[in-house]
Amino acid sequence: MELRGSQVYLRPLCLDDTDLILHWRSDPTVASQLFSDRPPTRAEHEQWFKTLQTRNDRLEFVIVLTINNQPIGTIGLSGIDFERTEAEFGILIGEPNWRGKRIAREASVLILKYAFAQLDLRRVVLNLFADNESARKLYEHLGFVEDFQLRSEREKNGLRRQMMTMFLDRERFRKGKDVFL
Repeated sequence: MELRGSQVYLRPLCLDDTDLILHWRSDPTVASQLFSDRPPTRAEHEQWFKTLQTRNDRLEFVIVLTINNQPIGTIGLSGIDFERTEAEFGILIGEPNWRGKRIAREASVLILKYAFAQLDLRRVVLNLFADNESARKLYEHLGFVEDFQLRSEREKNGLRRQMMTMFLDRERFRKGKDVFL
């Protein structure tokens, strides 16, 4: 399955993407916003990928530029719960030259359309460090709002950092989706 937009398409993550994933997750800018203290090792990633193949509650895609088929990041839905009609959203733009160029926005709209229309989800949630301004601005532009009841802290590399949870429901997305791109 592929999801196609004008600037990017999303294709399923495969084991051949391991080197790219390890490279992207090792970038200091990316790593500073991940919840783990360190990037995964090759063995850890390969084990994670093996487990991913047996799950039906997670979809992971590679974001690929349509102009040259260059992979530039990942995007996905995890914890897909069809009873509660909810999932958690995550995105990573691994190639620094493509950050801030509306690529994350288009990729996000593609997967959110899929989540609400094809998976028939009612709500998509996400978690981020509260000091991640660029991510927060993207999510707000997409229509996500903060769930103030779920503010928390998380330790990363020995430091306590504020966390925030945001959510987007299907109706809010439908009302604003034409202005997102």
